[in-house]
Amino acid sequence: MVVMLLLLTGLVLWLARQHHTPTAQDLKTMALEAGRWGPLLYIGILTLSIIISHIPGIPLAMTAGMIWGSFWAGLYSIIGGFMGAIITYAIGYYLALLHKESDLDGIIL
Repeated sequence: MVVMLLLLTGLVLWLARQHHTPTAQDLKTMALEAGRWGPLLYIGILTLSIIISHIPGIPLAMTAGMIWGSFWAGLYSIIGGFMGAIITYAIGYYLALLHKESDLDGIIL
């Protein structure tokens, strides 16, 4: 989890330096330059896109399909989507607990 957050932070910093919206070709180049870390980078980007919900997932999935083929891209997309959904659920659950805890005088659901 910590490694993924570090990778995502690095990606955000790299994109901030680029001063433009990354295209599919930019993502493909970045994944190919990452070598073995490319799939983890893609999973991290997809996870971040699920959490933030402002990054469209279709171009990411299409780019992954061009890079790794349909089977591996599908597998990486399932992993990234699942991780993003778990993190998003955990954030919502934690925020709901904080709200309910204050409303119910310390009773934890």
